[in-house]
Amino acid sequence: MPSVSFYKKHRKMWYKPLIPNERLRCVSELMTISLYGLKNKREIWKNQLFLSRIKRVAGMSTLQNQYSKDSRIKRYSVIWFCFKFNIIKFNDDTRNLIAGINLADVLNRRLQSFICKLGCARSMHESRMLIMHRYIKIRDQIVNKPGFLVKVENEKYISIMILLKKRFIRETMNKKMKKRYF
Repeated sequence: MPSVSFYKKHRKMWYKPLIPNERLRCVSELMTISLYGLKNKREIWKNQLFLSRIKRVAGMSTLQNQYSKDSRIKRYSVIWFCFKFNIIKFNDDTRNLIAGINLADVLNRRLQSFICKLGCARSMHESRMLIMHRYIKIRDQIVNKPGFLVKVENEKYISIMILLKKRFIRETMNKKMKKRYF
């Protein structure tokens, strides 16, 4: 009789590159890490695998019979997912748009990027720190994952908790008091 581990679904979240020390890829990964404030290369690889899965499902649904119910459902779900997260905009030929999605489009939808774009943080690394320390709310729910993909409808509900503002005011008051008495 097979063991319980036989029945588990094993899905890898990321794959290492086949050539580990390819110079051009390493340089581009380091540039991407510094530009988007990622923790390590594994976060890039996760997003690349996520992107390749979207493209694979979109490509398979176009290769199948276009009139079959299953391919229409897959095609609709991929297009709706990309539209919901504002990765693509709707046009006449959406299948070609899905093939044109790149890694930067996905990384721009991360919560970490949004906090920096809103001006709540001075850098990507500071926005990552704010998220990890649980200062960020979306629709009155604390989010502590920097890789959280922000939907279009939730963009206007991103906020910083009031405690951070109070702490900032308290720190500036302490600095003023120190200058006054010392």
